Amino acid sequence: MQCPCGSPTYHDCCQPLHEGVPAVTAEALMRSRFSAFCLKNIEYIIETTVPVQQALLDKNALQSWSDEMYWTRLDVISHVAKIGKRHAQVHFMAYYDNGQGESCHDEHSSFVKIDDVW
Repeated sequence: MQCPCGSPTYHDCCQPLHEGVPAVTAEALMRSRFSAFCLKNIEYIIETTVPVQQALLDKNALQSWSDEMYWTRLDVISHVAKIGKRHAQVHFMAYYDNGQGESCHDEHSSFVKIDDVW
């Protein structure tokens, strides 16, 4: 199976991360989160959100929203691997269809490395 993030195979790309292998880069983490949204893996989305924000997430609302979305593709525009000692940024465009035609979510997402894990 092709990986939802666009890599050739899910088995060699995002699946290991979804099963607990830490991402080696912020881009890899972002790709795995996109794939998790595609696969409706809300647990992974919550687990890979910065810990101080996890309690603010409503799992049922995220699941409901996810169930209404069909993510079609991902384009990574840029990856700044090091912004300071523990931060990185990924600019990406995630395309989706929520029943009203294809749209694009364009985001500059920041990531933080905590205890050597993105």
